[in-house]
Amino acid sequence: MKRLFYYSGYRLTVFHWINGKFAGNYYFDPTEAGREEFSHYLKKTPPVPSRILVDVIEEDFRIETLPHAYGSDRKALVQRQIERFFRNSGHYVWHEFQGRESSGRRDDRVLFAALTNPDMLKPWLKQIADADVPVRGIWSLPLLSTKILSRLNAGNGNVFLISQQVSSNIRLSHFKNGRLVSSRSTTINLEGTDYGHFISEQIEQTARFLANKRSIGFDEAISIHIIAPEEFFESVQTTCVSAHLRNITVHRTRDIEKKVASQGITGPYGNGIFAQLCSDDHVTRGHYGGTADFSIYNRYLAGKALLGLAAALTLGSLLLASWLYFDSQRMQAESREFGRQTASINSQYQKQLQKLEPVLAQTGLMKASVDLAEKIAASKQISPQHFMTRLSRIFSSNRFNLLRIAEIEWQIVATASEDGELNTLVPVHLQSATLLHQATIKGRVPVSADNIRDAVNQVNQLAEHLREDKQIQNVQIKKLPVDTRSSGRLTLEAGSKAAAESLPEAGEFILSVTMKGKTA
Repeated sequence: MKRLFYYSGYRLTVFHWINGKFAGNYYFDPTEAGREEFSHYLKKTPPVPSRILVDVIEEDFRIETLPHAYGSDRKALVQRQIERFFRNSGHYVWHEFQGRESSGRRDDRVLFAALTNPDMLKPWLKQIADADVPVRGIWSLPLLSTKILSRLNAGNGNVFLISQQVSSNIRLSHFKNGRLVSSRSTTINLEGTDYGHFISEQIEQTARFLANKRSIGFDEAISIHIIAPEEFFESVQTTCVSAHLRNITVHRTRDIEKKVASQGITGPYGNGIFAQLCSDDHVTRGHYGGTADFSIYNRYLAGKALLGLAAALTLGSLLLASWLYFDSQRMQAESREFGRQTASINSQYQKQLQKLEPVLAQTGLMKASVDLAEKIAASKQISPQHFMTRLSRIFSSNRFNLLRIAEIEWQIVATASEDGELNTLVPVHLQSATLLHQATIKGRVPVSADNIRDAVNQVNQLAEHLREDKQIQNVQIKKLPVDTRSSGRLTLEAGSKAAAESLPEAGEFILSVTMKGKTA
């Protein structure tokens, strides 16, 4: 349902449309009974967003010229004019820039429109707000009249539009090149008045007034369109005829109703025509009113937006849930297919593994072969022959004829540190390590009570002689032929039987020798 409140300055008329077709109208007088009936009406009807169309005598129109400016300067100039001419109108002021002057400093031409007595509308607005009815906007009938010019085939230049919306008023508006310049509403008493003669007088008075204001040149043509009720059509057509610089066209109200698709709107006057034009206007939000007048409508829009968002989220959630459901079905099918493929691969793997079991059983032998190959590679880099040759050359000297070699333990060791410290954890076959001969020499020297010192000296001299060899890196005496501790010496000097029995055991010595090998 669509609804429009038409206010003529006295009575409020409500127009209804259902599914795009006119459904009816109601009238409410500004009396206590009328306002009570209006409140009852608002309570019984749904609070649909509604429009308000005003057609009152207390509406002023002015064309002013302002210096051409931009942005905040332009706004300041406009606000200054509003405060100058329409101080009491509040938010019920509207302006439109209509181009620039053609000469001089080419100032901006601005049309100002305002309700000079907005208090007469406020009681109706309060009742509408108390009923929580959203108001989409407040339109001015003269400003809205520009939308009917094309249906009247009114061209450019000066155009007069005379129409009667209620029984007591006639409105005459002046347009220039399709833009409203001025408009005024005058009262008429239909009883005992020659309607055609009254319209003709109003046209001439308005033309002279505008010519005196230089809004129209005395030699400019005027295209005049009169929308006359059927009752007075013949009177107007007979009296108002075209003349020099006056081209008059008289239209029946019913014919214009058909052109604006407002058939069915009852009544002899043209208020239904402009109500239909206002109802069909989806471009402008209105001409008058402040934030407080449209707060309910703004709340209504916010609710619609939230409702739309909720619907969109619900639809999105359903689409997402559907997509996830079908995607899960697809993934389950793929999972089952992967399971079948995995089972097939495992079966083939087990078959191949059974074929490889004889080969895998020989992995221990393969590891032992690899270890043996590493040992061979390590031994290949250094041979004990070099060490034994040098050792034999030293022992062949007559100085060590008392010494007898009992055992030599030889191995390869490596050093990876700069100070030459042995590191047995470094594999000997690493190419970055230095390989060394490491031998433990065990031997005996005859020891008696008379040659204890000679036996010890023989071992010490052997150690010194080994240290003098440039290839030998380190020599350590691990064990001497006799115990050189003070307790041992005292026992030997006493010549006790226990000491004599221990002499053969004391003749054993042990040396640790490290000799350089080649660099790995």
